[in-house]
Amino acid sequence: MVEEGNSGNMTANTNAYSAYLDCQAVSPSEYSATYDPSIRGFTTIQMNDRGCQVSQRFAVANSTAIGSDYSRIGIFSGLYSESASSKLVNLSVISCIPSYWRTYGSLAISLRPNVSN
Repeated sequence: MVEEGNSGNMTANTNAYSAYLDCQAVSPSEYSATYDPSIRGFTTIQMNDRGCQVSQRFAVANSTAIGSDYSRIGIFSGLYSESASSKLVNLSVISCIPSYWRTYGSLAISLRPNVSN
């Protein structure tokens, strides 16, 4: 450890982590929303999301619902409407494909006292 007023160098092996979400809004022409009353009020959203078939089913009522699937994050937002065939109006779909990285390496720190920028 370097005391205040002293200079020094330190190197340590460590892991660095980073992530990227890659989110895109999905056009209404690229997904379908189907309400199935036989499954006690569930709507299913189906789409081809950047080459991956996605199907997310969630309960539709006068409340908020958010869905997700393995390796993807799906955000679904809409207003409940008893008169709509899918029971949803103003539906918005956002799909995110998270990527994660871990890099191992040496981190070097150089401490210099009383240095102004």
